[in-house]
Amino acid sequence: MRQSTARNNSTFFLKALFESSGEIEKVLFMGDQSHCYNSTNDSSILAVSIHLGDVEIGIAKQIRTIKKRTGQILQHVDLDALPLENDCAATNLDNALWRFQKAREKTFYLMYELSKKEWAYQGQHPYRGKLSILDLARDLYHHDLEHLWQIRKLATGKLW
Repeated sequence: MRQSTARNNSTFFLKALFESSGEIEKVLFMGDQSHCYNSTNDSSILAVSIHLGDVEIGIAKQIRTIKKRTGQILQHVDLDALPLENDCAATNLDNALWRFQKAREKTFYLMYELSKKEWAYQGQHPYRGKLSILDLARDLYHHDLEHLWQIRKLATGKLW
């Protein structure tokens, strides 16, 4: 059986990140009646949307830090922490989604401009040790998938 090389292929992750963010946006921008929003779901969807933007901005900072090759320790990005309800009160879903979209666009172009050599550049994470830019792209993609099922369930009441 042939092993997949996708897990070490920067082109795969660029395409995968583009598609996963598109799916997230499609679910959240869907304006039809398949949504079953209620106050509990709305606040959860808002929290996930804010979290997606926070993670995106944090990963982009990590990529920039690695790319500079200064040896600086990477700032930790919590892939699991959702914002508190008080933090959600300061924004709405449209603003949170716009922030995520813009952050993803910047991250995407930042990665798109990397050379093959730069994808292998590494930085020192405070808890996880050495991470390459490819590792960060892989983490970001897996993070998207984890939240895609969650927002799909919240927004539509079903997983598919």
